Amino acid sequence: MVGDYNIYIRNDEKDPDPLATDYLDLTGHYGFIPSHKLPTRGLRCLDHVMINSKKSTQILIYDSDITDHRTIILGIDRLAHTTNIPNNRTSSKINYQGIVCDLENFNPTNLYAHTDITNAVQDFTNIITELITKHTTTKLMKNREVLLKNTCINLIHDLKIKYEVNLLKAAHGDSKQTWKCIKSICNLNKKTNKNSLINESDNGSDAVNNVNRYFTSVGKDLADNILSSLSMTQKELVSLVSSPLTSTPVNSFFISPTDTYEITKIITSLKAASAPGWDKIKKNKYIPFSITKSTSPESSLQIQLHNGHSLLNNIKFNCPTLDKVDTIKYLGVLIDEHLSWTKTNCSSSF
Repeated sequence: MVGDYNIYIRNDEKDPDPLATDYLDLTGHYGFIPSHKLPTRGLRCLDHVMINSKKSTQILIYDSDITDHRTIILGIDRLAHTTNIPNNRTSSKINYQGIVCDLENFNPTNLYAHTDITNAVQDFTNIITELITKHTTTKLMKNREVLLKNTCINLIHDLKIKYEVNLLKAAHGDSKQTWKCIKSICNLNKKTNKNSLINESDNGSDAVNNVNRYFTSVGKDLADNILSSLSMTQKELVSLVSSPLTSTPVNSFFISPTDTYEITKIITSLKAASAPGWDKIKKNKYIPFSITKSTSPESSLQIQLHNGHSLLNNIKFNCPTLDKVDTIKYLGVLIDEHLSWTKTNCSSSF
C-alpha cells in the first residue's frame, strides 16, 4: 500500500496526529506495517509504504526538485526466503485447543507497555508463531506413501468423472432425467422434511384446518409476543403513541387497532344508491351487451340494489331499480348494446 495519506506516523513529532494510532491499528490488523517512518515532507512522515511480507526490505528516500515531497524507493529481496524443497514430505497437525489454553493464560501487560504499534504487533506475532510451533506435531511421510496417496486421489478423480459422464449420456434426450443428473453431480438435491402441521392429524379436513389456523394466526401471535415481551396490554401500548404521524420514529409506522369508531365510519360512508366500494360512483343504469338480438336478455328484466340490512333480515324495502339503457358513454365514446360505435358516428359533427 503506497500513497500520500497525510497522516503523521512519526513518534518523535511534537504535534502527533490523533488519527495515527487508529490508522496503524487498522493496517496492523490486516498484517500491513510501515516500511519506514522517515520524514517525507519537512519533518513529517506523510508518504507511507505499507508492506505485508516477511522478506527483507530496503528504503531509500531523497529530495526532489519537482515537488515538496521526497521520493521513496522500496526494494524487496525476492531471494530472501527461497529454500530447497526436501525429497521427503511431512504431514503437520496443529493442536488448536492447546493454543487456545495458552492464550487464555497469556498476560498481555508487556504488549500494552509498547508505545509503538509496530513493535507491539511484531511481538504478538512472534508469540503466536511460538505457540503454533510448540503445538505442532510433524510426521515424516515416505516417498512411497506420498506416491500411493497421490495415485489413489487421481484414480478416484478420474473414475468420478467417467461415472458422471456416463450418467449424462444415459439421460440424453430426457430433459427431466438430465436435470436430475445435473442436480446430483452438483449436489443440489435438498432433502425437505414434511410439514409437521399436516402430520398432526390423520383426517385430511383437520390437517387443512390446522394449516389455515396457523397462517391466519401469525399476525396475532406476533402481536401477542410483542405485548408479552413489553409486559403491556394493547390499550397501554396505544396510549403511548399520541399521534402516529408525529411521534413515531423515522423509517417506522404504527397501525392503530381496529375500534368501533373506525367500523362505524366505514359503514356510514357507504352510499345507499351505490354498490359497496370506495369509488363512490352511483349505479342507477345498466346496459346488457350482446352480439345479436337473440342473445340479448328480456326487456322485462329488473335489477334492484339491495342494502345489507334488507338482505340479512329478509325485509323488503323500497330498493332502487336500475334503468335499462341502449347506449352508454365511456371515455367520451357512445357504445350501444351490440358494442358498436354507430351512434357515436351519427352524433359527431364534422
